[in-house]
Amino acid sequence: MMKQEDVMYVVGLMLLAMGMLLLPLSLYILPAVWLDWVYHVPSFILSAKDYLMDHLNLTEKSSYWLIFYTFFGFSITFLAVAIYLSYCIDVMLASPEVKKSERLQETEGSMHVFKKTPKDRRESMLLVVKLIVIMVLVFMIADMMQWAVTFTAWRE
Repeated sequence: MMKQEDVMYVVGLMLLAMGMLLLPLSLYILPAVWLDWVYHVPSFILSAKDYLMDHLNLTEKSSYWLIFYTFFGFSITFLAVAIYLSYCIDVMLASPEVKKSERLQETEGSMHVFKKTPKDRRESMLLVVKLIVIMVLVFMIADMMQWAVTFTAWRE
């Protein structure tokens, strides 16, 4: 029989995985939506765009934006719930010799969060900045490779 922490752990991991898949996908289609770049957008996104254009009478631009906001919104929601579940598991599994008043602070009713030190915040922000830089670099490298392939094909 699974304990409550085990269920929360599995659900948190599933939400984290879905959020981590949807966030890069939404950021991948952002240049096609915002800057009208022409590159290979996955076919299910094009099918969804066509469906929205046909059945809801949306323009091409607004259907792209609706798809982007849907993926981006779900990814942020999934990631936020995964973080909240992680905090809940940490609270449940915290050592009993530490006083509850020392490890928790109450904010907004019944929601509990850990007190973060400035060092923890700095490390978290550094990790977020590193991830964003890596994503931008991967996108730029892929764009350069696509440019190089099209440039060599154009010269021949």
